[in-house]
Amino acid sequence: MGEVVVVDNNSTDNTANVISGFSKKLPLRNFFEPQQGISFARNRALIESKGKLIIQIDTDALADKNLVNSYWEAAKRWPSAEYFGGAIEPLFESSPAPWVLRNQHLLEGAILIRNLGEQERKLNPGEQAFGANLAYRSSVFSERNFNIHLGHIGQERLFGEETEILEGIKARGGFGVWVPNARVRHFVPNARVTKKYLRRYFFGMGRSHVRMGQEPNSKLIFGAPRPLFRQAFFEYAKYSLARLKRSTSWVEPYIRLYEMLGVMKESRDQNRVKLTGADPR
Repeated sequence: MGEVVVVDNNSTDNTANVISGFSKKLPLRNFFEPQQGISFARNRALIESKGKLIIQIDTDALADKNLVNSYWEAAKRWPSAEYFGGAIEPLFESSPAPWVLRNQHLLEGAILIRNLGEQERKLNPGEQAFGANLAYRSSVFSERNFNIHLGHIGQERLFGEETEILEGIKARGGFGVWVPNARVRHFVPNARVTKKYLRRYFFGMGRSHVRMGQEPNSKLIFGAPRPLFRQAFFEYAKYSLARLKRSTSWVEPYIRLYEMLGVMKESRDQNRVKLTGADPR
């Protein structure tokens, strides 16, 4: 029999009452983590977990009834695989705007959509499983945990804590498996399909790239990579032209623009640290 490990990450709402309501229905173990941040919470879950296979899903995801069994059976079929990714279907609060529907391939990470086909198979190096529906062997974390400088921290939207783990696995020759029958439906509130959310998400993504060491290797101007100033200007021009034409093609340059701005902001902060010793976080 498995267990359900729930970490209350210093919440101020009714999380504790919700957890208590399920305590008699599930093999549930509840822990409180006072340090704010998703990586702190996940690291606490790793410490407390007893199983050999660790499955993580988002709190706003609805798991298919066969989710656990699908991952467990896949882990037995692929004894050398170190992680497993499953399908994520969006559950929109209301019908999304045309610009969302026509650009879902660009918004998979922001909205959380993942479908890599109906065949169980080894993931290619360039394919990525998403943290909203992901399983690891516990041995993955024998020497490292989630990076506490990545992932959501209170109202600060950073990302990449799972990506860093998965890329580390691949760098040492490990691999993952796509498990199509391990499914969740992920709730997408109306606030998540707005320009405001896209700005916040992709700006945070750009900052996360720098924290993961993915900053462009180029000369700096005002503490940020010089080529990005020109590229950001052109992306803004393409975005503006698409808006004038009332075309949904504005989404791609808009995404690129704010990702670049995020890289520039974090680069400046990191370079200020090198010069002054001030902590940007």
